[in-house]
Amino acid sequence: MTNFDYDDGPPPSLVQVLRAEPPARNKPAVVGFEPGSKWQYSNIGYVAIQLLLEDLTGRPLNDLMREVVFEPLGMTSSTLTYPLEAGLREKEALPHDVDGQTGEPGLHATAQAQGGLMTTPSDLARFTIELMKAFQGESDLVLNRDTARAMLHPELDLDPSLLGMPLREGLGVLLSPAGEPLWFGHPGDNYPGASSWVVGYPGLGTGIVIMTNGAKGNLLAMEVLPAFVKEYAAGNGR
Repeated sequence: MTNFDYDDGPPPSLVQVLRAEPPARNKPAVVGFEPGSKWQYSNIGYVAIQLLLEDLTGRPLNDLMREVVFEPLGMTSSTLTYPLEAGLREKEALPHDVDGQTGEPGLHATAQAQGGLMTTPSDLARFTIELMKAFQGESDLVLNRDTARAMLHPELDLDPSLLGMPLREGLGVLLSPAGEPLWFGHPGDNYPGASSWVVGYPGLGTGIVIMTNGAKGNLLAMEVLPAFVKEYAAGNGR
């Protein structure tokens, strides 16, 4: 995982971020080992994808996301632009640190693909529902069935010591271990105290989104998630 800090003043361009050139203060994007030979969490890889998309289309990533994802799914409270534009600003829930003090979320001004989404539980649930429907071949508003199934196809088993439990990795999502009903999920955290969890069970058509804006939010999520699984998923997989 990369720390995307930069010096005061104008933010670095995406090229400066990828090259780790001032004012960027992150590590550069380099090939550490042969692709496919090893697993490593890499959010800077999404910066490379953002640059590729923006170079190919000549459009900012937020415009692409609005056209391809947000508007088709009715995600009216979602954006990659921060500070928030008019109409969303009054809805913002600021994160709180361990002392209960509020602060602005640690969002990068230009490298947005790796962690710049501002959204709501309802909007993220809309995307989760659409992904499950695409997986089942019931919708293709954003992804078709083949692409959704490729996304949720296990690519490798993760070392249980990495996250404290056996998991598999799909394309951008964590997946249930072998032998369990298929579920996908992903956590997210932003300084100083925002956290998010999304989990979906395509075979059951059910899922959950948990968002908190306090530094101990993950502790609450770890109580809510098992209760959700017990009530809505356990013993119902297919």
